[in-house]
Amino acid sequence: MNKIQINAALVRLNEKAMKYAKTLQSEWVNDALLYVDYARKIQNTFHKLATFQTLQKHGEEGVWEVVEERGADEDIREIVSRWIAEVKDRESYNPLNFFVALRLYERKRDEIKQKYNQIHHELGKLQRQYGKLADETEKKKGVFAERILEDISFRNQAIITLKETTELEEMSFREQIELWFTTNRMRKSDFLSLITLEKRLHYWDGVPNQTNQKISELPDELDFIAFRDAVFMDKVEHDQDCYFFDQFLHDVMKFIDENPGAMFGAFQKSFGAISTYTAHTDEFGRIANLEPNKPNLTVVH
Repeated sequence: MNKIQINAALVRLNEKAMKYAKTLQSEWVNDALLYVDYARKIQNTFHKLATFQTLQKHGEEGVWEVVEERGADEDIREIVSRWIAEVKDRESYNPLNFFVALRLYERKRDEIKQKYNQIHHELGKLQRQYGKLADETEKKKGVFAERILEDISFRNQAIITLKETTELEEMSFREQIELWFTTNRMRKSDFLSLITLEKRLHYWDGVPNQTNQKISELPDELDFIAFRDAVFMDKVEHDQDCYFFDQFLHDVMKFIDENPGAMFGAFQKSFGAISTYTAHTDEFGRIANLEPNKPNLTVVH
């Protein structure tokens, strides 16, 4: 590339970068607030149900005993007071309200999450394009190359900052689901009303879809184990609408992040020793080097 082509390419990349920056500047705050608010609505629905059921079984004193056991501060006590006021005069509170809220608001949260995943993906591509332009510029010498490289470095760092400051926090409601099942059971018909079934005859890899068989094998009432196995092990939900599956997957991914060696050890135990590598990236997010990892040797007696 000559100097004119490098300048023109830099202008085009800068225009794309400004476009994403303006989008994030105008939409991020509102989307982030909605993302958190939807999670709060799910949590509040669960806590109001728990408060109602505790009131029914143990009275208001029972609720405050739980609060005291957890050493809640004044802000939490005020929130609990609101929950009590909202449900104490109700004759009933449908336990399925929690799952209805989970279905409604997790879909909305997923829409926001997918939006920013896509923006981050495009920003990553933009970084790599800046990196390619930097490679071309480094072939030149003098003040021109220094100016272009300085601009590229500045824009690349701005993109990194944009991605870091618009990262949405992952959140799982698996714990609340498990707690729900400590006092409730779910009818099979209710379970089916809460999910979108996978109806394809075959999956993308040609494996037959056995959802109907798995559904027929479900008990009339599901406890936590039956529920977990249906949504996470048998994966009866549709791939594009699997908000129950996602709750369990989040916890698995969190465990892998926190215990990378444990997952790899289990994999090696099942499939034998395999070569692994650590990828090192440059400032533009491009893989610069693959470093072989040392084998995980075990003593055989």
